[in-house]
Order: sequence, then structure tokens, then C-alpha cells
Amino acid sequence: MTTASRFLSSLIILLSAFSTLKSEVINLSGTVRNQFDKFVAGAELVLLGDSSIAATTDSAGQFTLAGEITPVRRQVPLPGFVTSVTLCASRLRVILGRPAPVAVTVYTISGKTVYDVTSDRLEAGLNIIALPMNRFGAGYYMIAVDAEETRRVFGYVSSGAGSIGNLLNNDKSNGTETATILRKSAPQAQTGIDALAISADGYESAIYPISSYERSGIEILLRKISRLDYITRSCDDVTMPTPNSGGKSGWGSRYWDCCKPSCSWPENTRHLAANCGIDGAEEIECFKEVGNEYDSWLEGTKSGCEQDGIAYMCYRHTPFAVCEKLAYGFAAVPAENSACGKCFQLDFDGGFRHGEPKAAHAMIKGKTMIVMASNIGHDVSGGQFDIMIPGGGLGAFGQGCAKQWNVDEGDESVVGVRLGGFISKCQINLGWDADPEDLKECVRGMCDNLFGNDPALNDLWEGCIWYVDWMHAVDNPTFTYKEVECPRELLELYYSSKHPKPGDGE
Repeated sequence: MTTASRFLSSLIILLSAFSTLKSEVINLSGTVRNQFDKFVAGAELVLLGDSSIAATTDSAGQFTLAGEITPVRRQVPLPGFVTSVTLCASRLRVILGRPAPVAVTVYTISGKTVYDVTSDRLEAGLNIIALPMNRFGAGYYMIAVDAEETRRVFGYVSSGAGSIGNLLNNDKSNGTETATILRKSAPQAQTGIDALAISADGYESAIYPISSYERSGIEILLRKISRLDYITRSCDDVTMPTPNSGGKSGWGSRYWDCCKPSCSWPENTRHLAANCGIDGAEEIECFKEVGNEYDSWLEGTKSGCEQDGIAYMCYRHTPFAVCEKLAYGFAAVPAENSACGKCFQLDFDGGFRHGEPKAAHAMIKGKTMIVMASNIGHDVSGGQFDIMIPGGGLGAFGQGCAKQWNVDEGDESVVGVRLGGFISKCQINLGWDADPEDLKECVRGMCDNLFGNDPALNDLWEGCIWYVDWMHAVDNPTFTYKEVECPRELLELYYSSKHPKPGDGE
């Protein structure tokens, strides 16, 4: 038998296999969580084989995809020719019924595209596409091929030393532990028939391969994007605020006392800042209506810094970078100002409130921070902004953090100096004129020690590391400031979801 005859016979056998295919029922369900074992609500899941089959996770992170998917049949020039894609080593074998474009995409285990090429026209019959896996390095990848309206997905495939090894379907998670899981699963490697593409705001997109269209109990892991990723981000594609012109002179201190914010008390403002329970994550009501048969009034939820109090700062109110020269956050302002819900632009000028500037002051010169007032301080003077920074000092009230973090509020080796926090403790230990990099590493170590070992405190850890890497652990810098319109990101973080927001102009 000639090579051509053997090839045609193979195609006829292939056609016979395809002729038995019928519509397949899609019934997939499971749960999406993040790396901190929290449910991910609002995640969108799309079946790569048919993008019309999609779902969105509910508040408990659960999803169900249902529908039907039908293998695509083709009218072809020669009997026995059907669209077919197979993978052998690092080569794709693409059989086409007629000349057509073919697109090939290679994804990492986190869903990032590392290779994407489209051939405008491949000829009918057998086509060989060599994948340049030596570009990607050792690891695990998913390959999607689109040919004549047919999508074929291979996942996951193992790449090492410039070649692809066994095909692999991974029924576990595809987050930080995926690579390890894949390696352990390699002996049972098999071809995935399709895959789910998962995306959610604030999370890295992911690809999850499936070996069956009917399966329940799927567990998908999404990695929450860290705010720290933006510290070194270029500001080229960011709309930067206009530099202050004729702004007032001010300076910044720092604190994080865990107490219910002043702007969460109804007698102080209608612009109610969110307050949270002892976990710092779940919002609770700022107040409740109480009274008797003669009168009624609003009673603020008692602060966690008081005896039997239950309301605390929300961990989401930590500072974060927008790009390398712009950051957002929250602050306490002088008590005499009715500033709740107002925003201020701080342009750092390289100065030091208490004397000759240090190296860190020069390092933040030219940077800008926009802060939203969520608290007042009776010890905060005119022009002072007490920026909310985890590890910035417990201030006048330490009992709230002692309860939230289960620490001794008087142990400076853990919580830092009461007025000044971690950097003040490091300055005492290393000297006021110590190398700025040594001071930063000292503060980083204290961030890790207090916040880095508990996933529930991750937001605080990120805010603390932001102070080290974006703000260079600076001590009481000076700036010019002015009131500005609040960015959408701060508005969404600030307001309590438990109470109506005031209308425009209120």
C-alpha cells in the first residue's frame, strides 16, 4: 500500500469515528475560590468550545454551566476528509476539508497567552504546525486550535527542554499550587476535551481544562491580583492629576488604630464610611435606630476600641499604588474640619517636617497621593494628614488592634512605637541616620512578622509593604495639598454599603 493510500485509509477511519458523534449535554458545576480560601462572587466562566455556554458565580462562589455542544461536521471536497486536530510531541497535525485559516494559541496555567499565531490559509488535507516550545521554557501549557469553526483544546501539556511531553488534564486547582499538582499527576496524563476560561475583577484570569462535559464538584482557584503589582507600574498609561499650583503646605504622619472611623458615626456626617466586624472584612451597620413610644434616634454601632464594641476599621482602607508615582489611600484630618468623604491631593516635595530631609524624603519627591478623609484626629493639627498605614502606630487607642490581631498592644517589637509605628522602632534600633535600605528591610520584617503569616491580614500586609516599597518608609514628609474630586476607586472603597449614600451636593 502506498503512503497516499495509507493516508486516505486513515482519513476514512477518522470519518467513521466522527460519524458517531452526537450533541453532548453540558452539565458542569462547582465553586471558585481565591488563594485565601474565600469565595469569589461575580466570576465569569466561559466554555472555550462554545462561548455561548457561560455562567457567573453567586455570592457563595458557585456556578453551573448547562447546554448542548455539537461537533462540527463539514462538507468536504473528498469523502473521508473532516476537520481534525491532533497533537504529537511538539507538532500539531491539522487536517482540513478545504483551504481555511487556522489560529493557534498557547496559554500558561494562569491563562496568560504566550504564543498566538494565525495562518491566513492552510491547504486542504494534512498540515503540520511545529510549536516553538523552546521559547517558553519548562512548564505546563494549554493549546487551543481554531480551524474551520472547530476549536480543539489540549490541556495541559508539559514542556521541557524545548519539547512537549504527555497531554494532561488537571482536575485540581490552577493557582499557585498548580505546577506541583501537574507534575504529580503526569503519570496519569490524558487529553482534556475542552476548557473553561475564568475571569473576575481583581483576579488573574485562568484556564481550567475538563475531561468530561458532565461533572459536579469542580474546585477552581483564582489568584487575587495584589495591589503590590502596581508599585513599579509605569504611569505612562495613567491619567496623572495636575500638579498643585498655589496649594497649601502640609505634612503627613501615619497611624492604624483599628477603631471605628469617626466618619462612621451618624452624628458626624451623612457621608458614612464603612465599618467592619472584628475580621476587618465583613461590613456591619454603622448605626441602628432606637427609641421608645415618645421618641427615636440613631445609635452608632459601638467601636471595637471601647468595652464590648464590635465596629472596626475595614482592612480594605489600606493605601495602594496606582502606578510608580501615584497612590491612593485614606487619612484622618483635623477635628475642626467637616471633611468626611472629601479628597485631597498631596504632592510630595522632598521635605521633612522635623528637620533636615533624609534620603527617603528625596526618594518620594515628585510623587503624588490622593487621600480620602474617613476619620478625624483631636491631635491632628492644621495642614496635617494622618495617613492610614498598617504598622504606622496604634496612636491613642491600642485595644482595638490588640483584640483584632491577638497581640500585646504594649509590645513594641511586634506593634512598633505607639506614635510612629514600625519605622520609629527601626530608627531606634538602627539609628536615625541609618541607611534607608536597612531601615526599609527592618520595617519589611516587622510587616511580615505581624501581618504576613495570616491570610486574613493580607490587606494589611500589602498596605504595610506599600509603605516600604512605594513610600520608602519615609518619616513625616512635607507636601503641598489641595482638595480634589474623589477618584472612583476611593469612593467605592469608602462608602458603607449598609446605608444610603447622600445625593449630589449633600
